[in-house]
Amino acid sequence: MNGKRLFSCLITINLTLMLIVPIVNGQCYTCLDTGIIVCNNCQGSGRIPTSDPVEVCEYCRGLGVVQPTISKKSAFAQLGDQEVYVWGTFENDQAVGVYGIATAEVRSEISSFSSASNRTYFPPNEEIEVKVVVGDFPIDDWDWISKFGNLETNIYLSDADPLVCPLCDGDGILTPQITCSICGGTGSVDCPDCNLNLINGGDQNELIIGIVAIIGVVIIAFFLIKRKKTSESDLRKVPFYEFQNWVVQQFSGETSSIRDSRFGIDGYTNDGDPIQIKQSDEVGKNEVYKFANELSKKKSRRGIIVAFSFSEDVIDGVIGARQHYRLDIKTITAKELINRKI
Repeated sequence: MNGKRLFSCLITINLTLMLIVPIVNGQCYTCLDTGIIVCNNCQGSGRIPTSDPVEVCEYCRGLGVVQPTISKKSAFAQLGDQEVYVWGTFENDQAVGVYGIATAEVRSEISSFSSASNRTYFPPNEEIEVKVVVGDFPIDDWDWISKFGNLETNIYLSDADPLVCPLCDGDGILTPQITCSICGGTGSVDCPDCNLNLINGGDQNELIIGIVAIIGVVIIAFFLIKRKKTSESDLRKVPFYEFQNWVVQQFSGETSSIRDSRFGIDGYTNDGDPIQIKQSDEVGKNEVYKFANELSKKKSRRGIIVAFSFSEDVIDGVIGARQHYRLDIKTITAKELINRKI
């Protein structure tokens, strides 16, 4: 055996040993040793649409948005120099932040006067105090208000930004759904690439044969991948979980848990920023809002959406997420990832 051939064999043996170690240890990079992955048929929801006619969403009456619930906790008023100061404490009962305007009213003997606050941000589940100054009273009305102690006031939230309907996710319609036949409604299926069950309870001879076969396939795939660069058309053809793993690898991150995937988070970057992965085109504003809504519940400040392409209105969603949720959502195409322009 000449030196060149010996060197080639040593490389092959070394590569083989490197591949055997993770296999024998039960390492599966598709499911991270959980033995299960998100069901691609229902995307982890456990349900899929049927062919039955869609129905108008009763909760939002087809509008796709609903008014937020912001409760008034307390209110009081105080006389100033020909003006009345009215305070109100409000609590946002939603899981996301909301902008709104408070209006205060002061009533005299026969007239009513009002003034509005600046546009105010109400964080989720937090009490915020708003002050409104009401002035410009005619002399007779001010005399009646200030001298006779008839200070009658009211303060209320007169305007608030609508929220994406949680029932129809902003579509305005409800598509009848049935239990997913692939996962039986669990939202997850057995990992097709996992050898965990084989390692734990399979026949050792079968294990050895399986390892040798896998090593042969992996070695061939290794050299093929080296010769051929990943293309967008390739990514469109692979199963979702393969596309998901590829995207996460580009960020040197990790895939999400099944629990997080049900809330639209498919993975995390190496910095811990959530990633939503769409193996589709024309991802738009509604998808950004839905993602931002879920991220706000996890108190995240940033997020990334990866898709093949985005619609023109996606910028409105990015701006809206920044204004309404205080979230920085970045949109990246698969082509940008391939070219490493991130």
